[in-house]
Amino acid sequence: MSGLRGRLRSLLGAKPRASVPRLIDRFAGPLDEPLRLVFEDPSAGRAVVDRHGRVLRANAHLRRMLGPGFALGLGTRLALLFVPADREAACAEIAAVLAGGAARPL
Repeated sequence: MSGLRGRLRSLLGAKPRASVPRLIDRFAGPLDEPLRLVFEDPSAGRAVVDRHGRVLRANAHLRRMLGPGFALGLGTRLALLFVPADREAACAEIAAVLAGGAARPL
């Protein structure tokens, strides 16, 4: 049980136990270091999602932005991070990216 709990904590950005490597680190290759640095950069909230739009990992800044009242856990639908008025448009953008389409330029 504690092994699973440690893996879940590492997925959610909690400090990992020394004996349980973070899942992202186990699968990361040598070229993934720049991506890790971007993910952990405190200037913006970021999340790693699966192809179904469910959160696998969120950085500390995103958690602070959402506040303690938002239960951001493993499997949370990314759409729930957007206000209801913007959700439909955000979901359409996310669906295009997850399907392999290009994101609209800013």
